[in-house]
Amino acid sequence: MTTMLISPRPAAASAGLTVLVQTWDPKSPDLHPVNQAFDDPTFFDKAVNQAWALGKAQICTQLESDLGKPNVIASGFSLYNMSCTMASSVQVSIVGPATKSKVTMQFVATGNEFDASSTQPYVGSWGDPAFSVTYDMTANVTLNPLPQPQVTNLTVTVSNANVQTKNTIADVLKALDGFFGTGFLTKAQQSIDTTKKLDPSVINGLLAGVQTPLSQANQFGYIALWHHNDRIVVDLAPVLPDTPRPASISGVITWAKSGISISDCSKIQLSNTVQLGPDPLTLLPSSFGAAPTDTFGSQTVSSGAPQDMGDHYQCQYTYSSLPNTLPNTVAGTASGTTGQKNTPILLSYLKVKPSNWNGT
Repeated sequence: MTTMLISPRPAAASAGLTVLVQTWDPKSPDLHPVNQAFDDPTFFDKAVNQAWALGKAQICTQLESDLGKPNVIASGFSLYNMSCTMASSVQVSIVGPATKSKVTMQFVATGNEFDASSTQPYVGSWGDPAFSVTYDMTANVTLNPLPQPQVTNLTVTVSNANVQTKNTIADVLKALDGFFGTGFLTKAQQSIDTTKKLDPSVINGLLAGVQTPLSQANQFGYIALWHHNDRIVVDLAPVLPDTPRPASISGVITWAKSGISISDCSKIQLSNTVQLGPDPLTLLPSSFGAAPTDTFGSQTVSSGAPQDMGDHYQCQYTYSSLPNTLPNTVAGTASGTTGQKNTPILLSYLKVKPSNWNGT
């Protein structure tokens, strides 16, 4: 039985990465240990929040520049004394199922705040309205997880704007003016898009800076991926080539006279199945599938009448073009009679004994 340790789900929402690597020794083909080669419950969180820390000041600068243009709300209404504060961190989460070619994530920054006063054409500056707007930012992200996690698409939306007025004049204008509804959200979203500080290349550069076993994924013949406990979990297992095939086996096939009657040794056909790797992990935490194999075409035993050995018959055989470093399973069929009818018979009646075999 193979055991593995995958850390429990973190208390807060996050997006981590776990890489499992299976090892395999052809001399012990039934063993398929799974080793945790990499585990970071906040792998994606760290890269995204580093990108956020690098970009949020520029987002604020752009937002203040866009909203500070004259008459941005309406004629006679221009913002001043602007103050922009972005969320200190971004919540990163994996949403929906994940595949080897696509992972969907969300980056959410809540409680962003924009404070400002506005000129107005009615009374002196003492009557200028003052506002505070809080809003959320959500990035819907598509990520290609292999061989190196990369963001391939990122779309930002700004939502949940909430206006708090700071004086009586602002209360009146809030009822009359819809700017701090859709208008503000549109300006904020445009500012984020304009700065390009959430450009995928920034996040991808940070992700690429962390060495993980995924960089060697193309060396493994089997790759599986799951979304499990707020993580992307990847299993890598070897699948070895079935070449070269320099080996051969020779020996005798024997069967009891009471088991089956075979008229000619050429009625016996042998085939070889080669195991190429361990049983692969197919479902977390410990469900395994069938080991990868390659089956070679059948080879007919050389023709001639079976030798009568008294209580049994036997045929000489040679099976060639075998890999000598991988587990081989030779099986076959025999066409003969059991006294009732002619039928292909599995070699349960027969014993295949190789001579001088030094392979696996």
